[in-house]
This record gives sequence, C-alpha cells and structure tokens, in this order.
Amino acid sequence: MGKYIHWTLGLITILVGVVRVATVGWEVQPALAGGSSSLAEWQSLIEQSEKLREEVAIALRVVSRAPEEVFCVGARIGHPIESLSGFRITPVTCRFGNWMLELEADNLAVQTDGTVLPVEQLLDRPVAERARFTTVRFQLQRWRWYPVAPELGQGVSEKAKN
Repeated sequence: MGKYIHWTLGLITILVGVVRVATVGWEVQPALAGGSSSLAEWQSLIEQSEKLREEVAIALRVVSRAPEEVFCVGARIGHPIESLSGFRITPVTCRFGNWMLELEADNLAVQTDGTVLPVEQLLDRPVAERARFTTVRFQLQRWRWYPVAPELGQGVSEKAKN
C-alpha cells in the first residue's frame, strides 16, 4: 500500500510539473521523464536559504529520518538536451510524513567554459552547442509546505474491509 501511495503521489507530482511547464510555454514537456530521488540529492539547493535549511532540519527530526530516507519526485530533462538528459530539474516535491515540500528554482545549464544559461533556452540552440553544457545547477526561488491530500494514504481497500 505504501509503495502504491508513493507511486501515485509521484505520478501526480510529475503531471502537475508537466502541466505547469506546458502552461508557461516551455516546449520540453514531451522530454520530461519521471524520477525519484532522495532529499540528500537536493541538499545544495536547500543550503541556499538558512530559513529553508532550518525548516527541513525540523521536519527531518519530526519524521525521524535522514535526508537519504526522504522520498522526492521531480522530472528529468530528457533527450532533446542529450548531454543533460540524466539531470533532474525543479520543481521537485519531497514527502515528510503528512507534509509535502515543493522546491522551485531557476534550472541553469553550465557549459564546460563556465557559461550559464537557463535550461529552457537550450532548446533554441543548435544541437552541437547544447552538447557543451554538461551540468545543471539551481538558484532557489521559492518553496512551500502543504499537507498530503487526505484521500491519499488514509483509504482502506475493499479487500481490507472484508
């Protein structure tokens, strides 16, 4: 049941991200691929804000978990930018018990010579130029906490009732 809830929540988060991307005109929605990660993978983003770092530390204590044990869902860049296809981008959502943390940041592609461009601008560049971008970094913009939807994780299946 717990894996089903995580899978469902992950799917919902990915779909919301794709809808957000589509509504602002970013044309990579077909390239986005789902993916789960741990909160530990987002530590450098969290460290950009003292307030966020403190909030996350409190949440980790409340749920008695290490960052490696907190499940997060986001999207991968995908194949139109082959050199960055394995990288995750924001927004990303992490679950802390009955609370979700959504992180939003500017997704920045970094070229081998140090040139930085927003990831979405790379699609307008020639394929050969895209290949010179080899890593992604983030600039934190905002975050929000919200409760897990009551209908998720509190239901009882028909089999369990019988």
